[in-house]
Amino acid sequence: MKTTLEALGLKPMIIYESIISTLKPDKTPHAAPIGFTLLDDQTIRLRPYKKTITYKNLKRNMQGVINIVSDAYLFFETTFPKHASEKSYSFEPAVKILTPRLAGADAYIEFEVSSIKEINELCEVYCLPVNTVVGCLRPRAITRAETALLEATIHTTRIKVFVKMGDIQKAKELLQRILYYKALVDRVAPESRYASALDKLVKYSEELLNRY
Repeated sequence: MKTTLEALGLKPMIIYESIISTLKPDKTPHAAPIGFTLLDDQTIRLRPYKKTITYKNLKRNMQGVINIVSDAYLFFETTFPKHASEKSYSFEPAVKILTPRLAGADAYIEFEVSSIKEINELCEVYCLPVNTVVGCLRPRAITRAETALLEATIHTTRIKVFVKMGDIQKAKELLQRILYYKALVDRVAPESRYASALDKLVKYSEELLNRY
């Protein structure tokens, strides 16, 4: 069922979390979490880092898919694929562009890149939706473990950035936040895949800090 961005419940000037699928030079798909902002009903802004695979793919192909998903584990898995126990997602063809989308996502926004602005390490990528599709939404019970894993995943990506910048104090502060989320997940979802993912994020973050 096709719909407009507004029908998805998206509001302007709010950062929403999603997983962006793009195409590598060898035409294999790549997926990574990227926040997006609706500027108006025809324009979406992404802000990826310049050195990321996602940005390089977007700049080269000028298209991609915003995959809206409600499973926080997918954010962990696509951010740190080497730390995931197994790959739980796959791709399927998009409708109007060559870049594939994540199979089973709650909704998809296929887009073409209209312009790019490079700002230091961050870039602003402006996108025009060419096809918006809502999948089969199913009722899901909410667990705090999911939002905790999402926040911890985002913090872990920032630790790497701050370590490279030499701001070890800021990196340590982020690690403390991750440890807080780990304690929360251990309490509300012990022995779950969320708990396992948090363990791996903590280990990875500590390894980054121990190098300095």
